[in-house]
Amino acid sequence: MPRIGFTCSLLLTGILVTALFVPGILVVDDEPHVLGLLDRILQLGGFAVWLAASGPEAVDIYRQHTAQIAAVLLDVRMTGWDGPETLKALQSINPAVRFCFMTGQAGDYTEEDLLALGSPCVLFKPFGMDQVIHLAGQLTRGIVSPFA
Repeated sequence: MPRIGFTCSLLLTGILVTALFVPGILVVDDEPHVLGLLDRILQLGGFAVWLAASGPEAVDIYRQHTAQIAAVLLDVRMTGWDGPETLKALQSINPAVRFCFMTGQAGDYTEEDLLALGSPCVLFKPFGMDQVIHLAGQLTRGIVSPFA
């Protein structure tokens, strides 16, 4: 499976320094098995991964690691803050946060409601490993298009 990231080489006072920059993904879901699955899938895809089991935890993590987190995968229905409420809090930190909603059951929200909040697409559970890696890659590069 291809790794996602890029290398950067700098010449500093005669010393060549090469570093690999790995895009980071924050996954927010209140289901532990979903967090574990996405952690494994995204790490296998070459991403750095942060996990949050609630909206407030996601905001704390995002605030601490904004520079490293390139995108957020955000569950719609969670105990406490739901996905859209969590998104508002994340946008108060970074109005340009890249994100995608994911859901198995959107509850009171329609897909159109979620897209209207700025999600470039909605990732429906269950999802495939390739679909998640592809979406994460697109999100981190800011080139997401809706799924066919």
